Parts: sequence; structure tokens; C-alpha cells
Amino acid sequence: MAHGDDDHESEYPIPSPAALEPPPEWAELRTRRPVTTVTLPTVELAVPAAELRRVEGLAVGGLRELPVRW
Repeated sequence: MAHGDDDHESEYPIPSPAALEPPPEWAELRTRRPVTTVTLPTVELAVPAAELRRVEGLAVGGLRELPVRW
């Protein structure tokens, strides 16, 4: 999938040659499509939901850990 094609979603993150600099494609993408649709990586649980360890005794519930698979 090409970055910034008008008929497609853009992949995110856009690869960058320098770690602290935005990729050159961003400047082009901002001029052609200031608002665009991107595809983010998906995440799924690495264990069944029934096996998640919950934190008890707090006003707000939560999980001790959230194992995921990219």
C-alpha cells in the first residue's frame, strides 16, 4: 500500500530515515490530504480473557498485566 494514495488508507507509522525527524512523506501528505485515514497495527490478547488477573480492592478496577500479541 503506497503512502498517501487518495484511494487507500495510509499505513502508520510511516517509516522514517532518522529517528527524531518526521519522514519526508509527511510534508507531501499534509499538502494533499490534511486529514487522512490510517491503518494502525492490530493487537489481540495473548491469553484467554478468563485468565487475566484482576486487581482487587481498588475504587477503580484494573488488570495486573495485559499480555498482547501484535
